[in-house]
Amino acid sequence: GIYVLNFKLRSGGQEGIEKRWDKVLGAPGKANKGIAAGQLSGGDFAITGYTGYDQNANQSNGEIYVTRLGNNGHVKWGRTIGNSNTDDPHDMTVDNNDDIVVTGHGKVSVNGNDKISVIVTKLDPNGNLQWSTGFRKKGKTSYGRAISTLSGNQYLIGGYSSTPNSNKDAYVAKLG
Repeated sequence: GIYVLNFKLRSGGQEGIEKRWDKVLGAPGKANKGIAAGQLSGGDFAITGYTGYDQNANQSNGEIYVTRLGNNGHVKWGRTIGNSNTDDPHDMTVDNNDDIVVTGHGKVSVNGNDKISVIVTKLDPNGNLQWSTGFRKKGKTSYGRAISTLSGNQYLIGGYSSTPNSNKDAYVAKLG
């Protein structure tokens, strides 16, 4: 499982940190990996990662998960996003509306062929899917590696594209 910790600095001039709470997340019996976290305006936290890889069956059809935790560590909601192919998150951001936007890569069907593409998914503060999109550079596999919130519900995605026998090409994309 994913081990999540919340720490605070000690008060009164004491050195060090103090654990507030901890939590284990993820599917039992599956490989789970935490990737990124962000804080919502009311003090809650959103965490994204990967779940579903079955080590015993050697199956790699995992999904992206997103979980919202209250500021005391209790799970408010959790959901997986993705399809039957392996999807991997790489970063997330929380925008001014407390919407949670995750980027990564996954297999997206393009003209009937599954291609590794950038995926970007937006959830509202209650975990409801707002939209999801995928894109890639023609003839290449593409990976979303970083995301930032811009003004006016716009997002900046950074990543790279490559072919099996080529160097990686960096890219920046603006959504919204």
